Amino acid sequence: MANLKACLAESGLLLISPVCDRDQRTAFYVRLRSFPAFERELAGLALTQRIPFRGATLLAFRKR
Repeated sequence: MANLKACLAESGLLLISPVCDRDQRTAFYVRLRSFPAFERELAGLALTQRIPFRGATLLAFRKR
């Protein structure tokens, strides 16, 4: 997540999906995260929208 924050341009938009009920690892390289985990790991970015998308939710974060 630190790499995403570092690469995001000023006022850049980051879209994230899926958002799960709880954190879990489904494979060595696949990690699913909950909303509180995204809030914690992306501190410093502003959550601008929760967008319903294909039965899931997209989170839109913007770099301040």
